[in-house]
Amino acid sequence: MSVDAINKMLTKESGLLGLTEVTSDCRYVEDNYQEKADAKRAMDVYCHRLAKYIGSYTALMDGRLDAVIFTGGIGENAAMVRELSLGKLGVLGFEVDHERNLGCPLRQVWLHQQRRHPSCRWLSRPTKSWSSRKTPAV
Repeated sequence: MSVDAINKMLTKESGLLGLTEVTSDCRYVEDNYQEKADAKRAMDVYCHRLAKYIGSYTALMDGRLDAVIFTGGIGENAAMVRELSLGKLGVLGFEVDHERNLGCPLRQVWLHQQRRHPSCRWLSRPTKSWSSRKTPAV
């Protein structure tokens, strides 16, 4: 396999598309989660990996987690991704209010406080509403 073919496979044919073998659109995955095995597998893998990264970075920061911010198309719009990902992070004290998560309209920030670590929050916010930063963030 050529380098170009490998690059195409990794950047264009993997992720949700590779797992569903249908589409890379998270809306398909969320809409078909209950009925189609490919969509369930894709969502479960996606949320497992997201939770794994959040947990790993939290460990690297000695457990000092101030916020988990969901932004971008999937982060803003996919309540299922937020709920399933944070649901795997109960050890960090996250509890998801199912009704508030589902009812979080686009352009509205929903801030949720952890039960065990009241200083840590998670929120969903539209990408365009963030101002640029002069310093990098992890």
